[in-house]
Amino acid sequence: MNAYATATRLIVRVAQDVVRAEAFTTYADLVEAIKTRCAQLRIPYDSALVWDAVDRLERGGAAPVIARPPRLVERQDTGPAPVSKQEAADVVARLFARVPAATLRTIDQPTDPEAHEKRVRAQADAMRGQRPRPRRRPVMDRLREIFSEGGERREDA
Repeated sequence: MNAYATATRLIVRVAQDVVRAEAFTTYADLVEAIKTRCAQLRIPYDSALVWDAVDRLERGGAAPVIARPPRLVERQDTGPAPVSKQEAADVVARLFARVPAATLRTIDQPTDPEAHEKRVRAQADAMRGQRPRPRRRPVMDRLREIFSEGGERREDA
C-alpha cells in the first residue's frame, strides 16, 4: 500500500470522528473541521487528501455527511382577495372626488384613428419646413484642414 492511500485512510478515520461529534450543513465547514482536527493531532494533510477522505466517507457511509436542510413548505396564505372591476371604479371615483382636477393630468389619446393620422401628418409637414441640422465634426474638419496643406503644419498663435 502506498503512502497516499495510508494517509487517506488515516484522514478518513479523523473525518469519521469529526462527523460523529458534530453535524455540518456545508462541505466547507466539514473540510475546515477536518483540517483543524488534523492540525490538533499533528497529522500532516493537504487539501486533496481531505477532499478524498470526504469523498470516501460519503460514498462508504450509510448516512449523508452533510445534513440536508428540511424542505420548505409553501404557505397557503393567498393574501387579500382580488379587487373587482366595480370596486376599482369606485376607488378611482373617490380619488377624483378628493383631488382637484387641475392637479391630475390626462394624456390626450385620440380615439379616432383618422384624427391621429391627421395630427401626425401635420407634425411631419411642420418638420419638413425646418432646415436640417448641420453635422458637426470639428475634429475631422480640422484634420482635413491640416493634412490638405500638403503635410505642412501651421503654427497658430
